[in-house]
Amino acid sequence: MPPDTNSPRRPLLASNSLWRMRSYLRPHIGKLVFIWLVAILGIAASIAFPLVGKEVIDAEQTADLLPSGSWRWASASRKP
Repeated sequence: MPPDTNSPRRPLLASNSLWRMRSYLRPHIGKLVFIWLVAILGIAASIAFPLVGKEVIDAEQTADLLPSGSWRWASASRKP
């Protein structure tokens, strides 16, 4: 018997393909959660380190909180 060509077909959506992959991903859900958490922590660290460095440099330039010999490259342009 030939296939019925008059029946309406559901359009193929990308979300349907992703939904079908969940059975393959289910055994690895713990690893996936770990990967996402590490990625988020890495992003947070890459944002935080420059901000902390900025605060240290600004504090040294304005209040002389660090010893006089340190951070010469950061305080070279500072006028006494």
